[in-house]
Amino acid sequence: MAGMPVTEHTFGERPDWRQFAPFEGAAHTFEQGDAAATTVDGRDIVVAGTIYPTNDEDAKGIVLYDVDVTDGDGAGTLVYSGTANEPKLTAMAAAPTDEAKMAMPGIRWFPTMTHPTA
Repeated sequence: MAGMPVTEHTFGERPDWRQFAPFEGAAHTFEQGDAAATTVDGRDIVVAGTIYPTNDEDAKGIVLYDVDVTDGDGAGTLVYSGTANEPKLTAMAAAPTDEAKMAMPGIRWFPTMTHPTA
């Protein structure tokens, strides 16, 4: 809406878990109170690198950048295709489970450059 103030929050450096281009992602609205959010500096944040919506067989993608859902829904990007640097991703959020890896066939995992098979 015209005239609405834009609020931007920066929570430290913007780390990047991506390894190689290209990537494909989709716009996603993260809801206030999202179960994937964690508290960072008193704010509810869906952290970059989070396997979303859960780190299991229901995984749909990886959150590209932090999304603040403290004051309401937040817009972000969910990456569903590309190469993820697994050590960086693990340091940022959590290690992806084998079930999550299987649920996201478009994501390749660096440094192994493999995708688990059934």
